[in-house]
Amino acid sequence: GREEAEVLQRCKTEEQELMEATNAYLEALRRTANEGSEAVRGAESCRQTIMETQAFVEELQEQVSEVSETTTRQSATIAALREEQEEAVAVAKLQAKRAESLQRE
Repeated sequence: GREEAEVLQRCKTEEQELMEATNAYLEALRRTANEGSEAVRGAESCRQTIMETQAFVEELQEQVSEVSETTTRQSATIAALREEQEEAVAVAKLQAKRAESLQRE
């Protein structure tokens, strides 16, 4: 009788310990799953931020291209205007020389 009671008690104790270990293991699994889904949400958020940043960078690159094209066109216009101005100055100098020589005559 006493031996059976001890065996029964040991079994109950082991069963209790096993249940506690199982519950602790399940709780650890639940925590791991929660951390995993938080990590997935974090990764998704990062991916979204990266995509938004890439779109922003592409937009900036387009704007830089447009500014560069505008600058190139303006440089060409400025060069053409400078050329016209130099021609006008040359013509004015020629006319001044003619006027001077006409006055001398």
